[in-house]
Amino acid sequence: MPTLLDPTQLPDARELADLRLLAIDLDGTLLGEEMTVDPRFWGLADALMGRGVQLCAATGRQRGTLVDLFGDRLARMSAICDNGAYLEHRGRVLHAEVLDPAVLATIVRGIRELADARHHLAIALTGPDMVVLESPWDDAALEAARFLHRARRVPDVLEDAGPTLKVAVFSPARMDGPLLDALHRATPGHRVVQGHDHWVDVVGADVDKGAALRRLQGVLGIRPAQTAAFGDHLNDIGMLRAVGMSFAMANGRSEALAAARFRAPSNTEAGVVQVLGAMLDRMG
Repeated sequence: MPTLLDPTQLPDARELADLRLLAIDLDGTLLGEEMTVDPRFWGLADALMGRGVQLCAATGRQRGTLVDLFGDRLARMSAICDNGAYLEHRGRVLHAEVLDPAVLATIVRGIRELADARHHLAIALTGPDMVVLESPWDDAALEAARFLHRARRVPDVLEDAGPTLKVAVFSPARMDGPLLDALHRATPGHRVVQGHDHWVDVVGADVDKGAALRRLQGVLGIRPAQTAAFGDHLNDIGMLRAVGMSFAMANGRSEALAAARFRAPSNTEAGVVQVLGAMLDRMG
């Protein structure tokens, strides 16, 4: 039987009446087991936007994924992509943290040296309108491509990349401690961000979903107390801390659960849909 939302895990009606901005993570949060959106979400999203709530997708994925997922709605939304390296609002780019090409080459070469028979790594470079993917192992490349919309597999990502916002590293095996430690050593001066058990992203030292959301709040003149966010993983903690109404998914990492004010049912139980429906009911 699905877990139902605990009514105590909601802001009160007075607080919800002042809601102006809603940021939602994708993987492990909005997306279910098959990486699809519950059809009920669209009506709830439209109802919230109709009440003047600005909807923001906040993801480690690239912008092309949001184009495919949200379609025409994206023109009315805000978007935090590449774990905060890219921010747009209603089609206007507000910020893009591009990696220096020389530094990028050093990072990629360092990651290549970590790949071996035990770690079949795939490396992807992403930009606002670009995803290139390299891996000598088909298992890694094919599985990684499931998450990377519009990706091109190439022999050498450095030869084919345009302006790059992040380096994404995929492992078919769970990213373990020694591999994560090695990635940190291979990418000095940059953040290694984990948003999935099989993925890590290498981004600029100051790049974070929370920093991007605070930048958006500043542009829109919206206070943290007027903002809600949903997340589940380590890369969502900064975002959860940047809002007054924070929800961690029941399936989330313990660190995310500790950072959030409220707990939503799991992504496999349409937790975001349950909470949004209850919020609208409480708003009246």
